[in-house]
Amino acid sequence: MSGGTSVLRKFIPPYRIVHRLPGRMRIHIPLLEKVPPNWHAYSERVADVVKIKRGIQKVNIQPISGRILILYKPEEMGENELMQWLLTLTKTVMSLSHITRDLSEKEFVTVLDCVRLQLLSFAN
Repeated sequence: MSGGTSVLRKFIPPYRIVHRLPGRMRIHIPLLEKVPPNWHAYSERVADVVKIKRGIQKVNIQPISGRILILYKPEEMGENELMQWLLTLTKTVMSLSHITRDLSEKEFVTVLDCVRLQLLSFAN
């Protein structure tokens, strides 16, 4: 297990890589299954934040099954770099966790925009 993967487990326990091929990774995060249905509409916005990293082509988040599919260009980023990016995303969101508790949907969108801005410096 890579260093990025083991560190990520501390932030998103538990998760598991369900399937991986060069350029494709499917991750199961049971915590996603607990997202209330009225928040599922924001999956696309969250996916857009994940995609700001150069090399990530597509992100499909399925809260009902708790799975995320990430398609990426293996010639631009490896699996370890992808896992490090997910760790950076998670740490950024966790740093705002004191803000994100009990947010309205409108406030969530604002926080998501803030996360996007903070991550742009890490994206290239």
